[in-house]
Amino acid sequence: MNVQVSRNGQVMGTYSEEDLRRLLAEGQVRPSDFVWHEGLPVGMPVSQWIGGESDLAQGPASTSGTAITSFTTSILGWTLLPILGGLIAVITGHVALSSIKKGEGRVKGRGWARAGLVLGYLSFPVMLVVVWLPFANAVLDKANQIKTINNAREIVMACKAYAGDHGGAFPPALESLVTERYLDDAATLQTFPPSADGEAVGFEYIPGGSDSGAATAVVIRSKRSWRDGKRLVGLLDGSIAIERESP
Repeated sequence: MNVQVSRNGQVMGTYSEEDLRRLLAEGQVRPSDFVWHEGLPVGMPVSQWIGGESDLAQGPASTSGTAITSFTTSILGWTLLPILGGLIAVITGHVALSSIKKGEGRVKGRGWARAGLVLGYLSFPVMLVVVWLPFANAVLDKANQIKTINNAREIVMACKAYAGDHGGAFPPALESLVTERYLDDAATLQTFPPSADGEAVGFEYIPGGSDSGAATAVVIRSKRSWRDGKRLVGLLDGSIAIERESP
């Protein structure tokens, strides 16, 4: 037998008795909704038509599967599915709470849904940091390497220009390149990033060199290594090499 269900004068649909009981258990149909079918003079509350609200109340409440899904995916949001798992947990958690509220006691699982919501919302900022921090550090390291390489090239070229004016000899110290105007800015003598306390870190200079040395002779070397344990070496021919710091 198919029955017509209405709420507040609006027809919700026509269902079989089996579907009606299922929708009632899920909270989509309420005991206070009205049911009507052929042969029934007037509509009556669903609870009365099925057998009375007292009989319904005695039936075991079912646990919302959506609430369980919310909690499960919230755990995945902290492990295998960062961000996506948290998003699913939040959506299904809200859907589950709405269904439980409409179920009027016939659907349980509020605790699972709330736990899924809390863990889901908390996973967003944490997972963003975990996922994006390594990427941000890599970008920052690359930028620091590029700035240090550019400074090193300028220093080597300035040393060669100095040697051209001083009989092939390199300056006694890198600061001479600034005081004698071979470099326009003293900041060129710095490497990046600066030290932890914000102090500028310069290059290690190999004094006593000349423009007639071997092309692979080391002119300068960055005093501190980057996060990956590598540091820069400026060679006499103007090229830049990257070496790994010895343990």
